[in-house]
Amino acid sequence: MAEQEYDYPESYNLISVTDPSSKIKYASPHFNEVAGYKEGELVGEYHNVVRHSDMPKAAFKDLWGHIQSGSNWMGMVKNQRKGGGYYWVDAFASPLKEDNEIVEYQSVRFKPKREYVERAKKAYGILNRGKTPFKLVLPKTRLWQRQTFISILLTGLVYALHFNQFVTVPQSLLLLFMGGSMSIYILTRRLENICKIAKDEFNNPLMEYVYFGKVDDLSEIALGMKVRKQYAKALLGRIRISVSDSCEMTLKQANKTAESNATVSENLENQKSEIDMAATAINEMQAASSEISQNAQGTLDSTFSTQQELLSCQDELNQVEENFVELTNELDNISTISLSVERETQQISSVIEMINAIADQTNLLALNAAIEAARAGDSGRGFSVVADEVRVLAQKTQQATTEIQAVIEKLCTGSGQSVTAVNNGTEKAKRTQTTIQSTLESLALLSEKVQGVVDRNNQIAVAIEEQVNVSEEINQNILSIHSKAEASHDLMEDSKKQYEQSVLSLNELRKGVARF
Repeated sequence: MAEQEYDYPESYNLISVTDPSSKIKYASPHFNEVAGYKEGELVGEYHNVVRHSDMPKAAFKDLWGHIQSGSNWMGMVKNQRKGGGYYWVDAFASPLKEDNEIVEYQSVRFKPKREYVERAKKAYGILNRGKTPFKLVLPKTRLWQRQTFISILLTGLVYALHFNQFVTVPQSLLLLFMGGSMSIYILTRRLENICKIAKDEFNNPLMEYVYFGKVDDLSEIALGMKVRKQYAKALLGRIRISVSDSCEMTLKQANKTAESNATVSENLENQKSEIDMAATAINEMQAASSEISQNAQGTLDSTFSTQQELLSCQDELNQVEENFVELTNELDNISTISLSVERETQQISSVIEMINAIADQTNLLALNAAIEAARAGDSGRGFSVVADEVRVLAQKTQQATTEIQAVIEKLCTGSGQSVTAVNNGTEKAKRTQTTIQSTLESLALLSEKVQGVVDRNNQIAVAIEEQVNVSEEINQNILSIHSKAEASHDLMEDSKKQYEQSVLSLNELRKGVARF
């Protein structure tokens, strides 16, 4: 199956740069596209990777002979595409020097005219068969030689026409021929100088034939002019590509730098402190806030329980106070009753004294009656017995009243002690009641304070919960800031790399221009 030729636009500049060992250092996007390679794939490869087998070895020998000697080379080249196919280029190769030493080889290629391609196919086919194109075998003739030859032919023709005429005519023609030849030679000496200059620029009969279909002095001049034209075209192409690449890269870098700077500026404005330390502190604060929230909730529960116990204690103390009020009232009643008993006892004591006085009087009367009965003798004996009984009864009454008096005295003493005890109990009950009232007031105040503590604990719990939420939000913001900071760092690194690449590109452009 025949290979397919790859076509491409005339505006394409296929540029490559190699080091002195022929390793590719740079390949333009157009060259990569036409050769069938991805960007950067050719870098580091030897340039013969695109060489086509149809190219004669003599052509490459001639190419390397020129550029290694420091001269430019121009010619038609058939290259191999990756993956199959081929393409023709009108190539211009030149050595690039620094301090008179070759540091790079540059090849600039353009789309050739179709007539160049057809002649190159024909010539390269002959060379690959081990032969030399016919026009390269013939010796080169100069313009003046051709003109002289034509003049001789014309002169011979004139001489033949006038063979039988006067002698002076041929002589005149001969003189005319010689004078004309001399004039032509003088006129073409400058042309010879131009040919020499053209040959010094590029001497390649094969390419004279390929480009112009002739091998003569005019083709030498035309080839030299084409070389200079191609050189200028290559220079402009390289500069155009370099400037275009640099400008495009600079523009992209400027845009990226502007975007990066804007992003960095926006991100940096949001940064308040050391991001990692802030994130750690926020996490610790969040953990502490959660723990405080739990403790606050526990404190709130304990405070609420204490408040309930205080309320229960208040209720119990209120009940105790009521009981003490009743006790005080009862003690007052007991005191009143005891006083009444004491007064009644004192009245009983008066009655006992009166009974005792009556008993004494009765005893005295009985004694007197006994004395009178004794005086009466037998008639008074019965009365004497009664008087004795009355006296015994008076004595028993007197004894009973004495015992009753002792009991009453004890009862009075006990009543007095009871009254005193009741009074003391009443005083203590009143003081206890006062203490209970004071305690109730203190408990009420304490209850209010506990309620205040409960309210504050509620506020603290709410505040801590809000703090936990805020801490979480701050933590998320810190993480976002951290991500933005990393993005800013990456953008700054990209910007730095782009800047360094711009510097390299601009330096390459400067060196390239300096080499030309």
